[in-house]
Amino acid sequence: MSGTTTIINDKLSLLLAGALVLAPLPLHAEYVTESLRVELRSGGSSGNRITDFVKAGTRLEVLQAGEEFTQIRTENGSEGWIASQYVVTDPPSKDLLKQSQARIDQLTANLEQATAGTGNVFAELEEAKIQVTTLTEQLTNERAELDRIRRISAKTIEAERRVQNLEELNGLLREKPVCRAPTTRRRSRGALAAHWRRSDFRGAVTGCDNQVPTAPQRLDMIALSVNLNKIAALRNTRGGAIPDVLQAARTVLKAGADGITVHPRPDQRHITPRDVHAIAAFLRDDYPGVEFNIEGNPVPGPRANGYPGMDALIESVRPAQATLVPDGDNQLTSDHGFDLLGDNGPLIDRIRYYQSLGARVSLFMDTDLGAIERAKAVGADRIELYTGPYADAVASYGVNSAETQVSFAAYAEAAAFAQKIGLAVNAGHDLNLVNLPLLATIDAIVEVSIGHALIADALYLGLEPTTAAYLRALGRSPPRT
Repeated sequence: MSGTTTIINDKLSLLLAGALVLAPLPLHAEYVTESLRVELRSGGSSGNRITDFVKAGTRLEVLQAGEEFTQIRTENGSEGWIASQYVVTDPPSKDLLKQSQARIDQLTANLEQATAGTGNVFAELEEAKIQVTTLTEQLTNERAELDRIRRISAKTIEAERRVQNLEELNGLLREKPVCRAPTTRRRSRGALAAHWRRSDFRGAVTGCDNQVPTAPQRLDMIALSVNLNKIAALRNTRGGAIPDVLQAARTVLKAGADGITVHPRPDQRHITPRDVHAIAAFLRDDYPGVEFNIEGNPVPGPRANGYPGMDALIESVRPAQATLVPDGDNQLTSDHGFDLLGDNGPLIDRIRYYQSLGARVSLFMDTDLGAIERAKAVGADRIELYTGPYADAVASYGVNSAETQVSFAAYAEAAAFAQKIGLAVNAGHDLNLVNLPLLATIDAIVEVSIGHALIADALYLGLEPTTAAYLRALGRSPPRT
């Protein structure tokens, strides 16, 4: 065994040596066990003479190791032999204690330093939390703004696409031979109503020989048909005859309206079958040239409450127009058009039957071009575009917004497409004095049906002035009274 050694034999020293992390000692360092004085002999046996004594804890350098005696050299240079049992590798307890105390002192200093900095750490942590919260809010806002910009950009691109489609459709219309009405001068209401009843809305105009039948041509003004449902609804809340539906009809016609619309429902919440017959008789006697438009779902039959069904109403009053709407009994108002994706056989039968009774048939439709094409296939004469989404866009974003432009482009495209395939185009639902002027710039629209907003405006303006205001919103001059 070679190296440096110290003699120790203390249990406490052994415990501390096992529990603490110490600085590394030289390789093969050994010590004289402590609490003893060990004889240093001149040779490796107990028979050799004693030359000196080595104190416990002395650090040794082992020169030669043996089972009974070990040759060593002390730190002061003395050489000799000592009993091997007194040579150990563990440092003495006094050294361990010093090392332990130094480590404790260092740990204490570190703890005091850490404790002193705790306040700053907590303060910095709170500040960091505030910064994280602020940055998170800013990130959320920036993402929302980015999404808004993306939506607007997407809608603008969609609007540009629809405008391009419209230009292409207009180009196709200009390329085809067109059968036009005999005159383009402004017609009186009576002449306009007579023109509505002509067969040229179901095919080519008479006199256009050898020409392909085209879509009905736009008249020189959009017709206004006033829906009287809200007048009847107000009356029904109290009972009796006030307000008078016939007086309302007379007032709007006097103000320049071109037609009267009603939408009798099976629950008779507003217009009743009696109203339908009374209005039909009134128009026949006093305004024989004015269009009577009956809206409704053709499916419900007679009810126990006296509602006779759509078939019976068309049979009995023979309106100029029947507008078919896919609404349910419990719907507050119409909110979608036909998709015509299922079995259309029963609907086709109704369309043909109403046409045989002299009614022009219009289907309530969304702007889906595929559905509009199917409306032509089932035999409709016209479609009425459901304008609820357009009205919502104007109400939510403003008439000049990108959202409104996209919606308007969809309606313009749908109307042009319908005209191209041979369908005349009506429009209605939630139209008012704010959104109507823009919609009225769509050339293919020939008629609008307006009720709720017009009657609501009449509460403030009066029914006759309100009707005149809606005519002006259509770009028309009300008649002088």
